[in-house]
Amino acid sequence: MKNPKHSLKKIPPISPRPQPIAFVRWLTLLAVLLALSAIITWLSGQSIEGHILWWLAIGGGVTIWLVIFISYLLAWLARHIIANGQDNQREKWLLQETQKSRRVLQILAAEYLTCHSPDIAHPTPLEAIMANTPARRAQNDRKGNGCVNHSQIATQVFDEPYTVMCHTINHLLPSVIAQLEKLGAKKTIKIALNISSSLSISEVKIEITNALREAEITHPVEFITGEGVAFINQWLDERIADDALLLVIAIQIAPLVTKNSAEAGVVLLLGNRLTQHKLRPAGLLHRPDQDSENDLAACLKQAADNVPLKSGLVQHLWISGVTEEQYLSTFSIVKAFPVEAVETENIITPDISIGHAGAAAPWLAIAAAFQAASLTQLPQMIITGNNSTDEMWSMAVSPVMPP
Repeated sequence: MKNPKHSLKKIPPISPRPQPIAFVRWLTLLAVLLALSAIITWLSGQSIEGHILWWLAIGGGVTIWLVIFISYLLAWLARHIIANGQDNQREKWLLQETQKSRRVLQILAAEYLTCHSPDIAHPTPLEAIMANTPARRAQNDRKGNGCVNHSQIATQVFDEPYTVMCHTINHLLPSVIAQLEKLGAKKTIKIALNISSSLSISEVKIEITNALREAEITHPVEFITGEGVAFINQWLDERIADDALLLVIAIQIAPLVTKNSAEAGVVLLLGNRLTQHKLRPAGLLHRPDQDSENDLAACLKQAADNVPLKSGLVQHLWISGVTEEQYLSTFSIVKAFPVEAVETENIITPDISIGHAGAAAPWLAIAAAFQAASLTQLPQMIITGNNSTDEMWSMAVSPVMPP
């Protein structure tokens, strides 16, 4: 069952079993052996009246038949026993893999910052994103280059990237700090940074540490390595019983390639359902599934099965952090389960409306989809890419019903 070719998308087959015993054939064989024994006895010149030889001939035929039949029966039983053992192992494997696929992370807090500012048409950034409102425009980038099509976090015109980063972190962290203040001071916070910016990671770490210190957060803080959606899978596999909370901070400010980019900042405070019981989760981030075999429909279906979701329940599909070729490949799954009920206007594409948010793109989709799930009380499906590889992932975010 450890064959890497096997997965919940490619379940190992049931073990082959021998055909039922054909007793008619075996009785026919017995009759043939008895007839041969009689013929051989007759050809040997012995009289039919020689009862002893006659019974020996019959007994010889029966003995040969019994040896052959018992040998076959033992082999037949052995194949059944082996198949039963393999099928039992298969059932255990299916149960274990299904249990692993159903692991989730609690969403305890989520906040993001993009170019969107509240206006009359869209009072909240979420409404602007869900409406696919175009926000990219030709403007000067942070390096002074003019007429570059992209979007920026709303700040002062001449703000340096470092200043924008400090402003972004100070905007994002209060929602997280409010939750941390409800926890005991011994709860460890593990911070995973996803940064695609001209700023160094050390500068971001210092600002985060200072912001937590100024908020008088005394929890043990540990910066860990974890980038992209694959890190969620890794956490669910290796740290599902970890008592620590996971804080994902994703930022793209003044990216190295500005054209068609988007500045964005995202924070997600996540907890393990097995160990975090003090804070009530507002949503659930379900295990993502990777499109490792260029079959996006199967990937999306498996992500839905990880919840599991019923047909027709999903009303919104988020596509974020993908290349142009990957985006085109999503057309093939628009009417496939579980997004068969999603209308065209409910396919949300931040990459097109605000630009590609780099390392922050998948986390922006998760945070915004979480807010949408809380608003609509319906699960959201997400298709996202990886900033550094060609991977594509599908995942679901579901709301937690209010008490």
